[in-house]
Amino acid sequence: MPRQKRSKQKANKRWCNEHSSHETDVFRKDETSISSALPERNMRCQTLEDSCLNDLNCCENSEAPHYVIMNVQFLKGLLKNLLCDVCKSYSLKIDIGEKLRFSRKISVFSTSCDIIKSSNFTSRRIFDSEVKSLNDVRSQVKSAYQSNSAITDIDVTFDGTWLTGGHSSQIGIGCVIDLLTGFVMDFLKLCRNAALNVNTQNLTALKLWQRSEDSGFRYTTLLSDGDAKTYQYLNTKGVYGPEIKIKIEDCINHVSKRLGTSLRKAVKEWRARDVSLGGKSRGSLKEETIKKLSQYYQNAIHWNKGDVEAMKTAMYATLFHSISTDQKPQHFKCPTGKDYWCFFQAALARGEVPGPHVKHVKTPLKETHLAKIMPIYQRLASNELFHRCIRCVTQNANESLHSIIWVKMFKRNVSDTASSNYCCL
Repeated sequence: MPRQKRSKQKANKRWCNEHSSHETDVFRKDETSISSALPERNMRCQTLEDSCLNDLNCCENSEAPHYVIMNVQFLKGLLKNLLCDVCKSYSLKIDIGEKLRFSRKISVFSTSCDIIKSSNFTSRRIFDSEVKSLNDVRSQVKSAYQSNSAITDIDVTFDGTWLTGGHSSQIGIGCVIDLLTGFVMDFLKLCRNAALNVNTQNLTALKLWQRSEDSGFRYTTLLSDGDAKTYQYLNTKGVYGPEIKIKIEDCINHVSKRLGTSLRKAVKEWRARDVSLGGKSRGSLKEETIKKLSQYYQNAIHWNKGDVEAMKTAMYATLFHSISTDQKPQHFKCPTGKDYWCFFQAALARGEVPGPHVKHVKTPLKETHLAKIMPIYQRLASNELFHRCIRCVTQNANESLHSIIWVKMFKRNVSDTASSNYCCL
């Protein structure tokens, strides 16, 4: 046998012996520590058991919930020797019925006379006692609008949330939320039907709008996420008759995203023509610049709530501010005053010489890009669009509700009516 192979075998044998003796020593040490720790562990278990029994005895006369883990067979054995007061026979049985999360319905019945003696859930169901019913919510909405009429016109936001993403989900929930109070007015489960050549969300909205008058409301204004299909579908169906048309408003969060989407699309289209708008050089339409311009666009709408002309002026101010240079400053639309965001106008208001544009303009744009992106700004500064954003409202309530629904309800139980009622209320 070669010397190298023999030495390797000896090393392996020596390592096994040392490892075996080490494991034996460790086992002996552990055995000693376990035997010494047994009395202490038994004492802790006994103390814990006594504490639980004391807590149970204290809670017997209390309304606070307390629990005991019990074998179901033992519970059945307790009823074996109880007499039915109707048929006078020892025929009482226990039945464990429907399941609601960790709660189970337990019923006591007689097999002889077929009478259910008692039934209850193993734990209190929250939506039996604590959740407001839709009728309570609707009465509060009536009070908020100070309306005594049978039918109250309100402004709502509607959106759907689906079980899975990617436009492939078959199940979801559509919710109507009042804009004034933020209460959920109504909801309906969405079930996609491939046989129907109609948008499932449109059908759900139609059902919710059609039954709104039964609860004393008309949803006359719809806050949209930018997709006007639902709004157009409802008006096409004439939900409230030919005389009442549903109005539409836009969520400013979704509107502000349009600028970023349009600018990114323009960069790709001009690149296909061998014209570069993007890049890493100063003044190019890089991703960071597009995000900032989108935020400025949203601020122009939000800070000038209720004034369409002020929205337009503020929007164009951000564009011309970005293309300004020391040689050609274009701050004629920027707000004047020493406390405003434009460094150029603020310096003039203080009687100072404005600083260099390279230092103070955080989103610089090349003036050569202006002609290429101006049509986008003109389209997104239309009076029609800004009138739909006049109140500067958002669909944040819907997005928050969607997250709560999927946190409180397992997605696999979305078809559970009781669970969906609880989550939406």
